[in-house]
Amino acid sequence: MTPSPRHLATALIASAALAACSVPDDQPLPAEPGTATAQVAPTATPVATPIPEASQALTTDSPAAARSTTGGDGSQLVLSPLTEGDLAGVTLAGELACSFSQTAGSPPLLLARGSVADDDGRATSAVKTGSYVQQGMALKDGGFDAMLDGGRFGTQGLVLTVRNLGRAVQGGGESPPRSAELLAQRADGAERVFDGFWTCGP
Repeated sequence: MTPSPRHLATALIASAALAACSVPDDQPLPAEPGTATAQVAPTATPVATPIPEASQALTTDSPAAARSTTGGDGSQLVLSPLTEGDLAGVTLAGELACSFSQTAGSPPLLLARGSVADDDGRATSAVKTGSYVQQGMALKDGGFDAMLDGGRFGTQGLVLTVRNLGRAVQGGGESPPRSAELLAQRADGAERVFDGFWTCGP
């Protein structure tokens, strides 16, 4: 017996319904005609930035963080030894003197004079930057006595600090030199440390 058109239509509808029910859940449904299938980008997992350990932090005491020895214009800070001719052109008041030299007995990079037991007075000083001699003054009262263990001296645009005094050199006579450092700091940020000797006396 030949099926009627009505029976064929009913069979096709039932087959389509069964096919739709057999589509797996993880398969996307077909898009409607004339519409584009949306693409969903995978969610990116954020990557945590590692935090540096405390031992890797750069400290101000680290050599990598050291202060520059040149000034704003890139020029080096230069101190030259004071010659007899240089000292003849300056007037330093005071009874006794202290001087900083790079080697014991050599011409000084810094010379200062002050009076003994002068609680309110300040020592006067001289230094040679390059080829120019400058006169200055101690930044602390006390005259000669305040310089015995070092001190700070100022000129125009320059501060000089004598520090880290060590033991006196043997065989130095009445005024034995003591090992020391001279820190020179210029107003534009340049600074330099000189190793040498600090000598105070007649």
